[in-house]
Amino acid sequence: MDVRAIRRQLGMTQRQLAEELPTTIRSITRWENDAFRPNQMARARLRSLVQESQRKQHMSDGPTRRALEASDA
Repeated sequence: MDVRAIRRQLGMTQRQLAEELPTTIRSITRWENDAFRPNQMARARLRSLVQESQRKQHMSDGPTRRALEASDA
């Protein structure tokens, strides 16, 4: 699990991600540097955050994108 890539995809700082999980910034840093791996609960929460982000992106892309495409036609 690439925690740094996930955090960047979510547009979060280490502090924001630490607060969201919840964990410490030190743990986030260790995960990103492959010194340690997130525990099962943290991995589940990371997956959940990614899914939430993808749902929001899909919802914002869907009707808005179609409306913009229709106005361009």
